[in-house]
Amino acid sequence: MWATVLSFSGIIKLLLGEWATVPTSSMVPTILPGDLIWYEKYSYGAVMPTRISELPVLNLLCLIPAVWEKDKIRNWGYHRTPGFNKPARMDIIVFRNPLDRNQLLTKRIIGLPGDTLTIRRDKIYINGKVIKDIARKK
Repeated sequence: MWATVLSFSGIIKLLLGEWATVPTSSMVPTILPGDLIWYEKYSYGAVMPTRISELPVLNLLCLIPAVWEKDKIRNWGYHRTPGFNKPARMDIIVFRNPLDRNQLLTKRIIGLPGDTLTIRRDKIYINGKVIKDIARKK
């Protein structure tokens, strides 16, 4: 029974979503630092683990020093499950900090490929049009 529960929770975390704490104030007033949020992974496609330490439940094997040492140099490459949506303007996304892979960042998409973004006098312009209140827009 416990194996079933652990396997099921691992699949949910890996493919569907998980809980995270917001680490920064960049989303105030929409989301505050320390807020607990559920973020789903299937819309854009879940990022697959690149090593054992990123696999739910199986990462416990990394408590064994020999497994951990081998896992530090392992890299299965970047893979993603197929998603059914593309990122859109004003979506809020969660992603790993490229400088600290253990930290999740929460940000709002304001620019898309081909857009011209300008910030002038605390106002954001997208393709020459001012975005009045980005925190409440959607």
